[in-house]
Amino acid sequence: MNYLAVPNLERWQHYKDRCPPWMKLHRDLLRDYEFGQYTDAQKYHLLGIWLLATQLDNKIPDDPEWLKVQIGAKSRIDIQLYLRHNDLVQHASNMLAECKQDAIGETETETETENYIRGSAPTVPYGEIKNLYEKLLPNNPRIVNLSNSRKANIRARWNNGIPDLDSWEQYFKHIAQSKFLTGRCQPSRGRTKPFVADIDFLTSEQNMLKIVEGKYHE
Repeated sequence: MNYLAVPNLERWQHYKDRCPPWMKLHRDLLRDYEFGQYTDAQKYHLLGIWLLATQLDNKIPDDPEWLKVQIGAKSRIDIQLYLRHNDLVQHASNMLAECKQDAIGETETETETENYIRGSAPTVPYGEIKNLYEKLLPNNPRIVNLSNSRKANIRARWNNGIPDLDSWEQYFKHIAQSKFLTGRCQPSRGRTKPFVADIDFLTSEQNMLKIVEGKYHE
């Protein structure tokens, strides 16, 4: 069984003990643009899951049908939607964390991510990240529109691996050293132009890990 968790749930619980009677929601949630893009049913599902998390020590079974019954929903719960928008994350068990604790150095500990319930998160500087991308990768495709899906990818990377502007600058500088990612390689067979990575490719979680590990720098 896989489990889900609400990012930083402990910050928004009235009580720190297991199964608190209620949790706090920031009033700015009402004005959060991306939360507002959810349908009414999707908003209810998410709020129901957040409340359920307070009763389950923030270890929620990744089972849409079971969740549907628990929160009294009548329509299908789209778990993947909430994962993409970072309103839910995959749960890392405490047991696994404790087993690894002695083997984890300070560097890994310092990279632990900090996620937030909507309406309470610090603003992600999308415009400044866009400017860094276009300044440091001048030959890569320009960002004409920072769409909701692109913002979601950038926000997810901000919360999970690239947590500040200095880190984004180093990330883009690292990308600039790759001939493959910047279109400085010969086109592969069957292509008339070389591949050039755009912002969607570079902010994908799977691609980011490969880039950081240098798999496109060989």
